[in-house]
This record gives sequence, C-alpha cells and structure tokens, in this order.
Amino acid sequence: MLKKYFKNVIKPQNNFSGKLMVSMMNKGHKKLSLWGMKFLEINPDDIGIDLGCGGGMNIKEQLKKAKKVYGLDYSEVSVQKTKELNSKEILNNRCEVFQGNVLNIPLPDNTCDYATAFETVYFWTDIIAAFKEVKRILKAGGKFLIVNEICDPKKGEYWIKTIDLRIYEDFELEEILNLAGFKNIEINVDKKSSNIAIVSEKLEE
Repeated sequence: MLKKYFKNVIKPQNNFSGKLMVSMMNKGHKKLSLWGMKFLEINPDDIGIDLGCGGGMNIKEQLKKAKKVYGLDYSEVSVQKTKELNSKEILNNRCEVFQGNVLNIPLPDNTCDYATAFETVYFWTDIIAAFKEVKRILKAGGKFLIVNEICDPKKGEYWIKTIDLRIYEDFELEEILNLAGFKNIEINVDKKSSNIAIVSEKLEE
C-alpha cells in the first residue's frame, strides 16, 4: 500500500493520493526550490519553462521575476494543480501549462531563456535525449538549472527500492550535460543538506 502511494511521486494520479501528493510537493519542496533558484538569474524579459512542474509553486515564484513561464508535466493532476495555482497569470498570457513528456517538449527551437528541473530528473527515462531536447528549446546563452535533494545513491537506497528512480551523483550529471552539448557547468552543493544545484549553459552554435 505504501509503495503504491509513493509511486504518486513519479506520476501523481487523479485520485485522493495523487492530489495529496501534489499538494505536499508544493509545501515540502519549497525550501529546496528557493535555495536552488538563488543560482539562476531571472530577468524581467525572460521566458522560462519548469519541467516536471508538479503543483506549480516553482512557476509561481519564477513569475515574480520572469515575463512568461511555461510548465510541463506528464501527470494530469499536476497540470490541473499548476493551472489552478497560476490561473491569474494564465489569463494574462504570462503562463502556459502542457501535459506531456520532456522527450518531446511542445515548444519551437530557441524559445526559452532558461529551463528548470526540480526533483524530477530522477525519473527521466532517456536522460541524454531529454537534456538534448531541453537544449533545443533554449536560446543561445540560455541556462538550465537542475535541483535535486538527493545526490548520493547510498542515502537514497530506500527510495530506489520503493519507487522507480535513478539517483545521479554530481559528476554523473556533469558528464551527461556535457554529452548533451551544455557548457559552463557550475555545480553547487549545500554541505549541510547535500542538496545540489547545477547550472549549465547553451552556447551559440
């Protein structure tokens, strides 16, 4: 029963457990998200996208600075929650939310000034292809921020056994970002919590 409940972490379902999980994500990840966003400069004219947007709290925070923010999640209940939380900005055409997969982001090339991924790359099935897709929709000079709470597989053994995920160490993510064509990779680690924030850049091609 517990294992079934925690599978809602990967893809919250349109049921009580799924809706509860999405609400918990907004509250439980807030401290981590605010810490991670310190490493990303968001300008008033920026267009961004939050990948695996969960309950939409990160989009709400980014809209305090950015011109427009897209959201993408493959969970229907996550998309619904994100739209509810950011309904005013959706009406003002400052926010759009899509249900879909990060392997096929429904945006043209060179659309976004930045992309964010909070507590989500653990679940990306073809991570190199996904990173290349993120790079495709970024403008030249665009930044990609990855923020994870767990970067040590030993500390995450319980979660690996409980739900289908892959915990990446910082050097692994750096290698994958390099393979996908990202440059200027900056790794930030909170020594107290082991939280990790990685910022990389798409250069002019």
